[in-house]
Amino acid sequence: MPKNQEQPESIHNFAWKLRSLSTEEFDATCLEIKKIHPL
Repeated sequence: MPKNQEQPESIHNFAWKLRSLSTEEFDATCLEIKKIHPL
């Protein structure tokens, strides 16, 4: 299976993982992402 078909699925799984987080956990995750990738 081409790797190109794997990426959208992993992104989809990541989105579902974020959706399952509580609001506080989601905010904390966003802060961690901003530390790694400043906007």
